[in-house]
Amino acid sequence: MAIAKKIKTEDGVVAEKKTAVKKGALRNPANEFIIKHPLITEKAYHMSAAGQYVFVVDKHTNKAEIKKAIQKIYNVDPISVNTVTIRGERQKYKGVDGKKKTTKKAIVTLKKGQKLDIMPS
Repeated sequence: MAIAKKIKTEDGVVAEKKTAVKKGALRNPANEFIIKHPLITEKAYHMSAAGQYVFVVDKHTNKAEIKKAIQKIYNVDPISVNTVTIRGERQKYKGVDGKKKTTKKAIVTLKKGQKLDIMPS
């Protein structure tokens, strides 16, 4: 993948210069697509009492990117991030074979005394 930049030369001619982009460089922690939404289940509700919160995240992100995104969005300090990839299940609909999407969950542990206001009370 490359990004083209227009460069003006001394003659006044506009030329395009292509620069190589490292894989994953276009994703940044401020990108709202890293964290899709918090996962609200009964188990996640009980985990929030212990300072652990569950989020559905983009399946191509790593733990460091998730940690930076949580810091930027919620202004908290995560201690650790654990991830779980849930493989899409096979299913049939009217005799046609199909498959659900593969998703990724992140379990974020916060420092003691910090909490997020995402769980319903």
